[in-house]
Amino acid sequence: MADGIPHLSFDGAEVPVGERRARWEALIGAYDVCLPDGVAEADFSVASESWLLGELVVTRGRLSPVELRRSADRVAADGRDTFTFGLVTRGHLAGDFDGRACELRPGQVCVIDFARPWRAATAPTDFILMAVPRASIAGMAPRAGDLHGGLLDGAPARILAEHFAALVRHLPQASLEDAPVIQRTTLRMIAESLESLAPGEPAEPGPMEGRVAFRVRRHVEARLASGDLSPATICQAVGVSRPTLYRAFQTTGGIAKYIQRRRLEAVHILLSDPAETRSLAELALAYGFSSHAHFTTAFRRRFGYTPRDARGGSASGSAAETAQMFRSWVLELAAQPTR
Repeated sequence: MADGIPHLSFDGAEVPVGERRARWEALIGAYDVCLPDGVAEADFSVASESWLLGELVVTRGRLSPVELRRSADRVAADGRDTFTFGLVTRGHLAGDFDGRACELRPGQVCVIDFARPWRAATAPTDFILMAVPRASIAGMAPRAGDLHGGLLDGAPARILAEHFAALVRHLPQASLEDAPVIQRTTLRMIAESLESLAPGEPAEPGPMEGRVAFRVRRHVEARLASGDLSPATICQAVGVSRPTLYRAFQTTGGIAKYIQRRRLEAVHILLSDPAETRSLAELALAYGFSSHAHFTTAFRRRFGYTPRDARGGSASGSAAETAQMFRSWVLELAAQPTR
């Protein structure tokens, strides 16, 4: 039997109530997940599953009312230089996409540029997302105009929405051999749908296309548990000067702050894995913290609870593998060369 399409899933029902939102936010790693006024932590729910379809990542899920915020600092820090095509199948989403208002209702598709800031609020919503490398968009629709927050319209957009819905129904049964033709078909349909947006300037790569910050992030990601991760070693490995390195991360508080944040997120994922048997002190040392106390303080500041609280939860044992794999998928999308 042929191998299936690579697949990951996350079910908040398998996570302790008080940790669901933080764990999903850590898994996605692309935006802050906030609760609207009057909504309690216990009311938060989420479930999602994703497939890696060549150079595309397809996700379907359901989400309780939330506010999603992707700040300029987050944009500069994580390197997600991709476009996401979002379809609502139930509920609605309304947001501000770097100054452009967009309201998404069932059957409609909008375009989100992850190299720019945005914020949105949802009702109880079912959704389908299609993440596409910027290089693919620039290559197939070079004069599609300002895509960020754009609402696709017309018959091609409606057919694209139906295609997305059909994809998530059939991908669980698809094989790797099917992936290339499914990817090509999907990209052609996206290109046709983009014609509904007003002609404009080419969809040029964002500021990360300079690739300094992106190359550094990839280097750091592969060495989060290395004791030899410093500005000096990063500059030597990536081939940049210290001033260049510091400028690349100046809007996010500096390279040291970025490394610490990614290390905290990596340890947070490990703490949900029953197979991880190292003590908190051992994990703190392995991930570059000077002491257990320093690690605990930084962890509480980042997530709002202690490492011991995180380890005491009963999340699925696959959480660590899922989060690491999802991040690697997104990094590979962002690494697609400009055509």
